[in-house]
Amino acid sequence: MIQRPISLLVLLSVFCAASARNAAAQTPAAALERQIAEQNRQLELQRRQIEELQMKFNSIDTQSPPTVAQEASFMADKDKKKGDGKVKESVVGEDMSMTGKWTANGGELQSKNGDFKVKLAGRVQADAAFIEQPGPQITVPGGAGTKDSFYFRRLRLGAYGTMWEQIDWATEFDIANTEFNVDPVAGGNNAATGLRSSAAFPAGGNVINVVAPTDVWTTWREVPVVGNVRAGNQKEMIGLEHLTSSRFLDFMERSPLQDAFNGPNNNGYTPGVSIYNATPNKYGTWALGFFKNNDYQNGMTYEFGNSNYAFDGRVTWTPYYDEPSDGRYLLHVGMGTSYRLFDTEPAAYTGGTNVRIRARGDIRNSPSTLPPNYVDTGNFFTESQFLIDPEIAFVWGPWLLQAEYEYCRMGSAAAIQGGPSLGGIDFQGGYVELLYFLTGEHRAYQRETGAFGRVVPNSNAYVVRGVGFCGPGAWQVGIRYDWLDLTNGPVLGGNVQDLTLGLNWFWNPNMKLQLNYVAAWINNPTPVAGPNNSLNGSQFQGTGLINSLGTRLAWDF
Repeated sequence: MIQRPISLLVLLSVFCAASARNAAAQTPAAALERQIAEQNRQLELQRRQIEELQMKFNSIDTQSPPTVAQEASFMADKDKKKGDGKVKESVVGEDMSMTGKWTANGGELQSKNGDFKVKLAGRVQADAAFIEQPGPQITVPGGAGTKDSFYFRRLRLGAYGTMWEQIDWATEFDIANTEFNVDPVAGGNNAATGLRSSAAFPAGGNVINVVAPTDVWTTWREVPVVGNVRAGNQKEMIGLEHLTSSRFLDFMERSPLQDAFNGPNNNGYTPGVSIYNATPNKYGTWALGFFKNNDYQNGMTYEFGNSNYAFDGRVTWTPYYDEPSDGRYLLHVGMGTSYRLFDTEPAAYTGGTNVRIRARGDIRNSPSTLPPNYVDTGNFFTESQFLIDPEIAFVWGPWLLQAEYEYCRMGSAAAIQGGPSLGGIDFQGGYVELLYFLTGEHRAYQRETGAFGRVVPNSNAYVVRGVGFCGPGAWQVGIRYDWLDLTNGPVLGGNVQDLTLGLNWFWNPNMKLQLNYVAAWINNPTPVAGPNNSLNGSQFQGTGLINSLGTRLAWDF
């Protein structure tokens, strides 16, 4: 035991001190004995304390950790001691006071128990575009043509949130992407608005922006059997890039599949009802939807007609998902499909047609319908459309390989209603893209929806006064090949193949700068107009290459 050397040292020090005092002050021997006895008592107390600590340490080392039930009981006892002896339970709506914070997704307000949440949302995408004037072998369509431009590709404001714990909602509007011609007379002057036509739009007139709804829906979560039920204006569940938010796109524009099939004239949003859910382990998702088919009609979230409906479905699976790295390594496969019925009683002004399939370029110089079409079927009549869209994505650290193919079948088609039958018309297209993060990030995957999400840089780029930019942000490079074929039989919509090179600089989770170069090869024969000018598309005509360059400054909250 260690108390013996300690006792000897103490005794020696006491003895020396006592001897010195005796020598100096002639202290009696009795006083020295009392001091030695006190020191021995203190040493005995310390020895006992050391033995007690050793026993406690040994018991902790051999004791098993508390169970979950024991911990819960302990917490309940603590809650009882805090109040009136009863365990406190949370009641939905009991406390509606809210506090705010800033996250990677922007500013949020939340009640104490999280049963009420509000997120103010905004999205700005400011684009500049430069389209090369093609050679004489290619005819340029009307509208914005190949003129250089600056415009807001998207300008959205809205809010998202949760109420009463299990009800999610969204109310968002785009105030820049939908155009309306208030004066179709070229060169006209509209006295009511004071707007004047521009020489840039010889076929235009007074074109203004109008407000159009995008995400406007409500969702019940944790519904028995189905999981989630959503009603309102929403995306149809087909296409991986379609279901990935425009905030998180790898390139400035989606592939031509979006324009032609997945989100054509309705801004990508359709009114309807859907049910969806993920598997308990989040390795798979499924979704079903029933919609009012306005896909090729308008972007104003309404549609008239007795038979025009759409039935959608999508399933996804991640056969490999690296849990420890939160999806830094994964394989995603999926399949989406849509069966759409069209209005078989078209209005008289349509000339007996009810659909037109077209695609703009991968770089656009104006919003809505003003940019030139690279392929265009013109108007024709059909009773139905069937789409099938297999998809695959492979994430391996900073690498992303993603691809989709889409097949389209137009059923009971004719140039105009009651005209000679065109039979079944087949169209198809697809894309494959490869991207790489130079700074080591990976593409974030949203397991609940089977789509990709927000990029969060490892280190933000920021400015220090007197120093300049500090921090690299996230840098990503990419290449994409896409194609779309809208020529089949008498329908001469054309064929386009695009090669896109992209550079993305993410300053932080909410801001990025994009630069895209696109080489588009078109092979578009001159269409042969049918009755009532049907099948007469407005697109680049001829065969050759069209180069374009675009840049985008984007931020959202």
